[in-house]
Amino acid sequence: MKAHSMMLSKKRQSVFPEDWCEREGLAHGGLLNVIDLGPTGLLIRPLRPPSPETVAALLAEPAASAHSPEEIRQIVERALREVRAE
Repeated sequence: MKAHSMMLSKKRQSVFPEDWCEREGLAHGGLLNVIDLGPTGLLIRPLRPPSPETVAALLAEPAASAHSPEEIRQIVERALREVRAE
């Protein structure tokens, strides 16, 4: 395991290690979830859209509102398209 040091610019921008970015699928950028662990540091993980299997399982559950299953499917598909387009 390699140890990396990173510098944060005045604009709070940072460049992550290239091998980590490629391994995590972030070679061309992407969203990150950063969790403050207090004095021990930060936990940085990439945000990924749910898998098609997860979406199918969620859509198979009973509707939690007045939407029909078809309306829910359309809402989820639209949301996923917007997230993946970013």
